[in-house]
Amino acid sequence: MYKLQILGHVHLTADGQPVPLSAKAHALLTYLTLERGSHHREFIADLLWDTPEALANLRVELTRLRQKRLPFFPARTPMLHVNCPTDLHTWLQEADHVSDDAVPQWLAALRGTPLSGLEDLGSAEFRDWVELQRQHLGTHLERALGRVYTRLAQAGHTTHLDLIRARADRLGLDLTASTPTPAPSPTSAAPVALPSALAPLHAALIGAANAARHAPQLLLLGARLGSGERQHLDATFSGTEWSVIHMHANSSPLLFMTALTHQLARLCPPELQERLLGAVGGGSHQHDLQRVASLFTAARRPLVLVIHTPQPDQTLVNDGVRFALELPVPLLIVLTATSALGLDALRDALGPMDLSRVHRVDVPPLSVRDVRAMLEARGSAHDPDALHARAARINQQAEGWPLHVEALMDGPDPRLRLPLPPVVRDTLLGDLAHQTPRLRRHLALWSLVYSSLNAELADELTRTLGGDGGLDTFAQAVALGLLQQATPQETLRLDTFTYRTSDLDTHFGFAHEPLRTALAGTLTSSERRELRAHLARHYLSTHPALARLYAEHAGLTDLAAQARAALPPAEVPQAHAAPHQLTPPPRPRDTARRETRTPNGYRVALDGGHLEVSRYGRYAPAPTLRLSGPPVRGGAWHLTARIDAFSSAPDLEGAPHMYPLALRTAPDARVVYSTQPFAPFTEDGVTHTFGGLVPEGRWFTLSGHGDPGTLELTVRALDVALSVAQFTWSGADVL
Repeated sequence: MYKLQILGHVHLTADGQPVPLSAKAHALLTYLTLERGSHHREFIADLLWDTPEALANLRVELTRLRQKRLPFFPARTPMLHVNCPTDLHTWLQEADHVSDDAVPQWLAALRGTPLSGLEDLGSAEFRDWVELQRQHLGTHLERALGRVYTRLAQAGHTTHLDLIRARADRLGLDLTASTPTPAPSPTSAAPVALPSALAPLHAALIGAANAARHAPQLLLLGARLGSGERQHLDATFSGTEWSVIHMHANSSPLLFMTALTHQLARLCPPELQERLLGAVGGGSHQHDLQRVASLFTAARRPLVLVIHTPQPDQTLVNDGVRFALELPVPLLIVLTATSALGLDALRDALGPMDLSRVHRVDVPPLSVRDVRAMLEARGSAHDPDALHARAARINQQAEGWPLHVEALMDGPDPRLRLPLPPVVRDTLLGDLAHQTPRLRRHLALWSLVYSSLNAELADELTRTLGGDGGLDTFAQAVALGLLQQATPQETLRLDTFTYRTSDLDTHFGFAHEPLRTALAGTLTSSERRELRAHLARHYLSTHPALARLYAEHAGLTDLAAQARAALPPAEVPQAHAAPHQLTPPPRPRDTARRETRTPNGYRVALDGGHLEVSRYGRYAPAPTLRLSGPPVRGGAWHLTARIDAFSSAPDLEGAPHMYPLALRTAPDARVVYSTQPFAPFTEDGVTHTFGGLVPEGRWFTLSGHGDPGTLELTVRALDVALSVAQFTWSGADVL
């Protein structure tokens, strides 16, 4: 197995042994590995050589690499792509469970300055890229060292703390910014200093812990990988009488029980520890569980037992949870899952139980206010408008996912789509590791579908590259929540934040665009080219704009010209300014945050009285989101809003018909406002006129007059970050 070593002097290993390569070869592998995606040869050549003979030098280097039988560069492909694991990924994974005794070996992987040996190579742009990557890597190292330092210190393991700090100092890292402060007791009225979006999680943990003092409780916690649920749990109970044990569900019942026993032993009095460590292995799993539980009952220690991502069919976990809930001890059991469907499966597998002792909560996504506070804590020196815009764009691209937010935090302002950070890509693919190779393969094949996906097309694509059919895996992906219904139009009620899907919908899309992107990166360039050619022919008669895009990416010039000829005549967009007033930042109100997410990926939230709509969508014609409000009388309306991100895909629809904001002012008319030129059109009997251009990244106020009827605010965007602070109609506040 090949692995790229980047935590020090860069080199490639095969099964642990160094592979002799030139410095330029290491630079080539490093750039393609960390940047992901496919890159054209000419771009890579100019980046690494910066000479007139750059392309010829690249051909020579690729020939040498192929002669060493490296599996990365197939011949005669214009695009270059590398998918190679790194020592950073392994090192970060070990950080979550490294023991005190294993710390020296874990630190030994940090051999020196990351990416050493690349600093004097290539063009100035490449050298700047190396420096930026070092900063990103330094942030990951600093946080991982800080987590391990804090965990060991809180557990009383002080032997190697100085060693961790010395290694951090040697690398120029600061642990003080990475070590959290203790949180107050869960029975205290003082809140834990968490992002505002996490207040419901904190309240649920406090409530469940207080109830667990009287009888054991079960909390089902929904958390995407990288949501920081471990840190939130530890912060909530740090400094209290409650001890927290984290366990990862293991397929071996004996290994699971052995690990749990050792975790319990360090919490018990010395006279119980020897008996506890010898409790496992003398009989059946049920007998082992009974012996461990009896010893723990005697210890009378308040415990939060967290079992991360168990599978519903793990009998030991299910039996153990049901048994532990009957013990006369202060015990809170937390089971985590990465999706709502996963939580449902865990709950169903446990069978009948006292529902008054079962709690369910999700780790919510971060809000714009949360991301802004994180930027302010890092000393961002932006003015208020620029700071809000950057926070909104990061939150929009990361979909509020803490792992992705952190990965984008120190990078450039994401005015345009940024490449998927490696840590995000690896985490998303790692979350699928327990699925069958066949399902993962089919998901990767479907990831090239930019439009909606149905069962027939999914089955067709799985057969394109010589595979078997995919009807069963398509149904499985839907059942797992990896694919969600994708209708052309969604309606959400503003008063109740409810959205209902139709059983008649037959079209689906990936649950998250980053997941689709990560899966597409697992295909080879030749596989992507063959799939695009097939999709170009598939869409030629029904969707020529999409067919043209696939044909161009597959290098099929004749088919691209045929698709281009089938496009409707180009429309001329309008570009006049809307009458508006720039407005000072409105003050948020003291109201609880509510958020929901539609299957098409629109996040809709009310936060501090402000309506927020964001989306990070598939590169496809965007669905329409209708936000339905109360009935209103005819009269004047006033709206204060800001648009921090908006992008469309006019090459996919033949005209710029996407927009970040529209108001329905009559039963058959919408007025569109945008940061980009817009071509009026009529659809389903509703005319869309252009109210004009509005500024990006600034608060503005619009005014107008509307007819009586049901209030409706509409968004149709590939990517969007919209905030509405005030909205009145005929003098009535409608938010």
